[in-house]
Amino acid sequence: MRAMLTDEGIGPDAYALERVGGVQERHHAIVSGRGDATLLGPPSTPWLWRRD
Repeated sequence: MRAMLTDEGIGPDAYALERVGGVQERHHAIVSGRGDATLLGPPSTPWLWRRD
């Protein structure tokens, strides 16, 4: 994530990284508005696109 942000000219003082957990936890954090960006693998499980 840091490398991608740096490649786009976004320095470390412009963001904060937070450990959230695995793919499911990161997905829920994004969907719920608790985060702005994450790394996710391809959707391979049914829960990934549910909006509970």
